[in-house]
Amino acid sequence: MSKRIEVRWPWVIAAAFVWPVLHVVVFTMRFGEIPVAEALSDLLLFLPTGFAAALALRILLRRAEPGFRSWMIILGVSAALPFAFLGNLMGGLLGPVGVTIFGVAPILIGAGAGWVVGRLRATDSDL
Repeated sequence: MSKRIEVRWPWVIAAAFVWPVLHVVVFTMRFGEIPVAEALSDLLLFLPTGFAAALALRILLRRAEPGFRSWMIILGVSAALPFAFLGNLMGGLLGPVGVTIFGVAPILIGAGAGWVVGRLRATDSDL
């Protein structure tokens, strides 16, 4: 029996805006001011990364059973966030495609690692 993938769009859209806002907050903490024009361009540049990461996380959490596997997915994503943030910053040299690829890849790897660890533990407990 397969689970139906249901995505709750308001959650995904809200989570997508966290990533660009995080970049603006870090910029403000570093330079002490909020440049409005750059903040808007950052929003447009980092929004696809936030949307893709939130969508992937939502789909994986929806497919996982509640409990240990869900927590492992969240832990994997949390561990990957600093690498995704740096990937976003370094990917800026390649433009929007680089930002999206280098920002989403660590999050997907972390979520996938959490999925696998949760799956292995579930398989071991069934034996």
